[in-house]
Amino acid sequence: MTDIGDELTARRFERLESLFAEALELAPAARDALVLSQTQGDAVLARELRALLLAHERSESLSGIAQPMPFDAETGAGTRLGAFVVGRRIGMGGMGAVHEGTRADAQYQQRVAVKFLRRSADDAMAVARFRAEQQFLASLQHPNIAALLDGGVTPTGTPYFVMEYVDGAPLTTWCDERVLRVRERLLLFRQVCLAVRAAHQRLVVHRDLKPGNIFVTADGTVKLLDFGIAKLLDESDTELRVDVPITAIGQQAFTPEYAAPEQIWGEAVDTRADIYALGVVLYELLAGRRPLAFTSASPMTMAQQIRTATVPRLGDAMDSDRWRVLGERSPERARRRLAGDLDAIAGVALRIEPARRYASVDALLDDLDRYLDGRPVAARPDGAWYRVRKFVARHALETVAGSVALASLVTGVVVSQRQARRAESENARAREVTAFLTTMLGASNPESFGKDITMRTVLDSAARRLDAQQLSPSLDAEVRSIVGGTYLALGEFAEAERQFVRTLAERRRSAPGGDYETAVTLSQLSLVHENSGRYEKADSLLLQAEQLYEQFPHPDALQEVAAFENRGRVLFRLGRNAEALTVLRRAFAVSRERGKADDPAMATTYINAAAITSDMGENVEADSLAKRGYEIARRAHGDDFPLVWSALAVRSGTLERLGKMDEAESMLRAVLAARKRILGETHSDYAFTMFNLADHLLRKGQWAEAADLSRRVLALRGTTIDDTHPAIAVSMQYLGRALGHLDSLSAGERWLRASLALRTRNLPPGHWLLASSESALGEHLVLAHKFPEAERLLLNAEAKLVASQGEKSPVVRDARGRIVALYVAWGKAREAEKWRTTLASGSP
Repeated sequence: MTDIGDELTARRFERLESLFAEALELAPAARDALVLSQTQGDAVLARELRALLLAHERSESLSGIAQPMPFDAETGAGTRLGAFVVGRRIGMGGMGAVHEGTRADAQYQQRVAVKFLRRSADDAMAVARFRAEQQFLASLQHPNIAALLDGGVTPTGTPYFVMEYVDGAPLTTWCDERVLRVRERLLLFRQVCLAVRAAHQRLVVHRDLKPGNIFVTADGTVKLLDFGIAKLLDESDTELRVDVPITAIGQQAFTPEYAAPEQIWGEAVDTRADIYALGVVLYELLAGRRPLAFTSASPMTMAQQIRTATVPRLGDAMDSDRWRVLGERSPERARRRLAGDLDAIAGVALRIEPARRYASVDALLDDLDRYLDGRPVAARPDGAWYRVRKFVARHALETVAGSVALASLVTGVVVSQRQARRAESENARAREVTAFLTTMLGASNPESFGKDITMRTVLDSAARRLDAQQLSPSLDAEVRSIVGGTYLALGEFAEAERQFVRTLAERRRSAPGGDYETAVTLSQLSLVHENSGRYEKADSLLLQAEQLYEQFPHPDALQEVAAFENRGRVLFRLGRNAEALTVLRRAFAVSRERGKADDPAMATTYINAAAITSDMGENVEADSLAKRGYEIARRAHGDDFPLVWSALAVRSGTLERLGKMDEAESMLRAVLAARKRILGETHSDYAFTMFNLADHLLRKGQWAEAADLSRRVLALRGTTIDDTHPAIAVSMQYLGRALGHLDSLSAGERWLRASLALRTRNLPPGHWLLASSESALGEHLVLAHKFPEAERLLLNAEAKLVASQGEKSPVVRDARGRIVALYVAWGKAREAEKWRTTLASGSP
């Protein structure tokens, strides 16, 4: 046997640590028995263990921090302390027990928390620290910090104070139970940071930040608890000064799993210890576990482990089901959400060296706000491409269209890029595209254009550079496809068309017989024509794309689904609803076959299907489809994304048709406000929402506001919207209808006839919207008592609408209601009753 003398091997040292930690869990009288039973035959181990325990007991005596001991009877339930009565014990804090209490002075009802200091071998120093905490808390007022209400010392010398009772749950529990998304969690965590900042401004370090000390109330307010172990930084303040250090070996005046390395090591502590703890809380809030998994409760083991351990990335730390708790669609999406900026922010807060962490809570808050606003964060390297990407993301709702059509485009671009990486040669091309875009967009820092820079300014600059380049056909096509898609998303249809036409020419030069990428470009170009009101041209392009997709199939179904979806929408705009639904059903079938039924890209398909189904009078089914589209879009993109508002816009129509008028109006106004904030008042999607609201208000008889909204749409005529855009003809019609009820019959008639003429010029013969315009004009002529012409228009329109839209269509119901009103106004009771019966029998 090796004679080790006084030396301890690594294995024996680990054993010593384990026994020391185990002994600390026992009362002092029981520790000697543990030493005797666990160190038999090993005098060295016994001697070292007793030395550690003796050092620990001495540190207790010096610091005034004691192991738990029974409280005096007077501190139990039923004890009266000033205006309060003590109730049941609800927890143990770092310095004492916490009881529930109630106010008992008949002034008013109030529920409180009463905290008692533990008794110890040297109460004088403990009481001094307790009084310091009481003084500090009395001076610290913040909405996210539990307030101090009262305090004092019991007759037998036990200090106590009375605090606001926080009825809630720990931060992590509260978020997980409600399946809060990452953004919602960060907004709550931001409240925590604000509370800690307030404490730091009072020169106080909390030193025990953890979810158990961070509660969230039912209304979502964060409350930070327990400053009982706060170290007061201002040593010159004699009233608050406490000279005795509170961290010593074996003595945990903090929670080790959340403690900064310097706390574990027994070094000096300042505000950056709280920043480390905030990093641990943030990590756990997102990943569902703490960054380090200690293998022992021994401070010595922790001290060694924290020096050598590597903190996993947030996404790698998640367990297999964490993505569900984060409200994400898949594990991969959750990992992408946590990667990058959030990984970097947590990483800076968790750096071992205090000097390399965030210098203050303000710095951490600034990076959080930058992340939430989509701006570059200080924790990430500030490379050119990173800066450009964040700029684009910050203008995402300028860059990504809010309409159903444009959302399909974005899916197409993303899928196209994903497919372009399917072979090594195409990998090289993808890198070439990225490198060129980095140069093109990064050469001129977007921020250098000034604070009022728009995405259009940056894009125009990039397009001019692109035109001046001599690129290979494939690279030119890839870059123009992305630039064209961004122009389309901005509602700049002419420039988008120019880019896509150039892209298509390059594709056809590269592949004269056609290929998959040519099909993608045809689909993109169709969106320009669709959004410009050229539906037949859009349909022709989509038929060509469909043939190429069949000829050049690809395993990823999303682009093929997008093409079906686009064509379904175009057929709907052409009034061919039955065909449109058939095409959309093919999109659903393909997505199911390829396992893509719940892919975020399918949100647009559900939304389009809802719009078409509603127009066919199946509003219950339509509402269900719109809800599904909304839920998928919200899970994929968060609350403030254009596609989410598109889903709500469609839902508002189904709610109106289900008779829920107030709910529909409230939803429409929310969509209008969001699109104004996100897209601006000149975007075509904002115009769509304005005339949708105008239509709703016409049904409610709110003529003046409907007229105002219609005029605001028409004010965009010739600027961001030309006469081919459907919003112009619709707004002309709505303005005319509103004026007819505002005693402006002649002006109203002019607008209605102008709307019909514009639609006749833009739409193919026999389109159902022509019949709809005739019906609206006939309704107006009834107001002007021009009954014979009104009858001719109304009856012809009704017959055309039934033939194209079906008996259950809402536009057919509207047309029949107008006929009833005609005969009532004309005094033809028999005809009026006949059409009332037809209206009733044909209702959904």
